[in-house]
Amino acid sequence: SSVSLEEVGDTTVVVFKQDRDETAMSTIIIRGSTDNIMDDIERAIDDGVNSVKVLTRDQRCLPGAAATEIELAKQLMIFGEQTSGMEQYAIKKFAEAFEIFPKVLAENTGLKSKRSSSEHVQRSSGQCYWC
Repeated sequence: SSVSLEEVGDTTVVVFKQDRDETAMSTIIIRGSTDNIMDDIERAIDDGVNSVKVLTRDQRCLPGAAATEIELAKQLMIFGEQTSGMEQYAIKKFAEAFEIFPKVLAENTGLKSKRSSSEHVQRSSGQCYWC
């Protein structure tokens, strides 16, 4: 770690550098022409940082863009494969119903539904971090 004086524009600032890659702190330099602009920028950054903190700490939040539905469909398909008898068909059809959500969202945004839903499934084929 080091502390030094550096010039940013025409202002001398104190710079704190940490040599480790893993750190829990960051420094953001804010510059603006007036105090009002500086206050607005500071509030915006504070709001953004607080939003990220809430989203990462509150486990009641769910991911958007039908990611939850895709994961539910995947887990239900796995459960359906493990179930014997006629119930497996009902479970698999219920899982297929969840696959409609990303297609509808894609069509509503003007994307090609087959392409975007297959990309969505490929992205979610790894470990589910939200479950």
